[in-house]
Amino acid sequence: MIVLIFVVWALTTAFKQADLVKSKQLQLSLLEEKLNKAKEDQERLQLEIIRLNDPEYIEQKARKDFQMVRDGETLFTEPESAE
Repeated sequence: MIVLIFVVWALTTAFKQADLVKSKQLQLSLLEEKLNKAKEDQERLQLEIIRLNDPEYIEQKARKDFQMVRDGETLFTEPESAE
């Protein structure tokens, strides 16, 4: 009887541990994905910092993002199509 109780307890404990391991593995994989995304973001931002030291890149960004032009230039925009 004591052996049966011990076996039941051992099996119950083993199943609980297996569920806990699965849960922790899932949590680990999600955290690894977040870490990889953060590393990619960091690399992208580091490249942006380097590029912001280049006057040509700054000019391109100002033209694209803020529609800035040099003296004597005219900015033409296409009207958006109404569909």
